[in-house]
Amino acid sequence: LQLRIAARAGGSTNSDNIRLRFNSDITGYAYHYLYGDGSGVASGGSSNRAEILGGRITGSLSSADIFGVSVVDILDPFETTKNTTVRSFSGATDGTSNTVWLFSGVWIDTSAVTSIDLISGDVDFVSGSRFSLYGLKASA
Repeated sequence: LQLRIAARAGGSTNSDNIRLRFNSDITGYAYHYLYGDGSGVASGGSSNRAEILGGRITGSLSSADIFGVSVVDILDPFETTKNTTVRSFSGATDGTSNTVWLFSGVWIDTSAVTSIDLISGDVDFVSGSRFSLYGLKASA
């Protein structure tokens, strides 16, 4: 599956992460990230999380009408013999610098993905945010 996202966070934030959960499960996730802003780079990761970081979006304190974009690949979401992995490429601004992000993550569960929750930190997505899902398996 592939998610294509153009979104902006509400609330009082410069930028925010998009978080992914599968089948409403809130345990068993891990992720890594790498980002750069033209003058430096940083990386990190975490395990035993309640979600995967899946992208970065622009916040409401940044210039008006600027949205962060992400392409999120969900690999083998219907396979029940291995964990579901995710990779993502994002671009956003935080009001002072433009950043590019690479994310990877895993849902440590062999269940087929039946639902995807998209969460923007502690704030909502603003009107005009777009989420497109590609690659759905045909129903029987």
